Amino acid sequence: MTNEVTEGLTNWEAGAAILLAPFRWIGIWLSSRHWVAFWFGLPTILFLLFFLTFLRLGATVPKTELAAMYKQLATDAVAEEQDEASFRWLQKVSQLTPDDGETMYMLAQSMLKQGDNALGIDLLKRLAPRNDSGYPQAHFLSAVGILESKEQLSGAQIDELRHHLIEASKENNLRAEATAYLGDLAMREGNVQEAAKFYSDATNENKYWSIMLVPTLLSMGKKDEAFAAAEEAREFFRGITEADPKNTEARIEWSRYAIAIGKFGEAEAALRAGQKLMPGEEIDKALSMLFVNRFDQKVPATANREIASSQDDFEEGLQYLEEALRLDPDNAAALSRLPALAELSPGLRSEVKQRLQRALDKQQATSIVHFGIGVIESLDGNPDAAKLHFEVASAQGLQTAQLMNNLAWSIAYSEMPRLETALELVNRALVMQPGRPEILDTRGHIFAKMGRHTEAIADLERALPNLAQPDASRKLLRDCYEAVTGKAAQPK
Repeated sequence: MTNEVTEGLTNWEAGAAILLAPFRWIGIWLSSRHWVAFWFGLPTILFLLFFLTFLRLGATVPKTELAAMYKQLATDAVAEEQDEASFRWLQKVSQLTPDDGETMYMLAQSMLKQGDNALGIDLLKRLAPRNDSGYPQAHFLSAVGILESKEQLSGAQIDELRHHLIEASKENNLRAEATAYLGDLAMREGNVQEAAKFYSDATNENKYWSIMLVPTLLSMGKKDEAFAAAEEAREFFRGITEADPKNTEARIEWSRYAIAIGKFGEAEAALRAGQKLMPGEEIDKALSMLFVNRFDQKVPATANREIASSQDDFEEGLQYLEEALRLDPDNAAALSRLPALAELSPGLRSEVKQRLQRALDKQQATSIVHFGIGVIESLDGNPDAAKLHFEVASAQGLQTAQLMNNLAWSIAYSEMPRLETALELVNRALVMQPGRPEILDTRGHIFAKMGRHTEAIADLERALPNLAQPDASRKLLRDCYEAVTGKAAQPK
């Protein structure tokens, strides 16, 4: 028993010694120094630490480092759409690095965005001088400003535009677009050969610009080169689409170039897949144009307006045209195939009517067939027969009133307008859909072209409050008031 207690106390003392060892060493350290010296040294150490920190905070930051920091803050503000904050940071950067072209360009853009056009344009002029090099992005923005002006360009402006585009093309990420604009400029001047060269250079930088190169080569009769360019563009956009199936723009471009080289099946498959992935108006319109191209393939136009296709091809073409108008009733290209009936001689109209009737007997594309027969009956002065066919087409699901309205507009604004025919069609559309603003607007325009200004005013005033894009009709209404009263009047 005694041995156990003695052993326990020994263990306790050992543990206590271990725990108290740090304090023992501190006590030894304090007892070995003079107390006055210790308490004098502690404030000195604290003061030195504070002084060194103050020196660090007050140290001068290099201008370049500070400018880079401010520029990053400006970039972040732009990303967060904080325009005023971005403008303030850019002003600070411009004061530190006034010769930095990128900063000054960003500042000019910010000024223009803030509405300070005078200062913004002045700064752009300094960055993009008319007869010297400068900052490429500023040259490009200056060129776009000239191109977007609605005024007729003078010779001096064209020379300035060309200079800006050449300077902009020196920047890698601007080269393709600037070169394509140089092609547009050459085309405007009637230099097709030079335009083709610029478009070719732009396409080498970015296949997107095949959209300009291919038709230019075709206009020059270079079918083989145009085909090769379209083939390259097709492969390019197909690759983008396969990498990103939801890229609708690339998918539509893929289909466009597939159509250009006659691969209609591939184009339709690509667009149908797009309809499933990303359904929308863009894909529908692209499909509509595909079917217009297929119609043209089956029912080719001829110089003397004869009908060169067989009956089977004619009927298949009508099915394509019907599908095109089902997908996009406003498709101007599809609608333009219908006014062509109005330009046929009576004998050829009779042949077309017979073909349409044979297609009707086989129940081929019946709604568009009824519509086509209705157009011919209207042109031939048979209103009752025309009314019957239009009503059947409408009952079968074709947007007949909208098509008649669009067709009436096309005929009224064609190179050889047939205003009486256009008026008859738009009147029939109004019988089907009374009071529809778009149809009233069309009739108002037709009345104005016929010189029947009072009737035009009545239709336009009814249509205007509900039109999505009323500017042109509002101007026409003012013109009609002036024609009737002899002075401009405020429309109701």
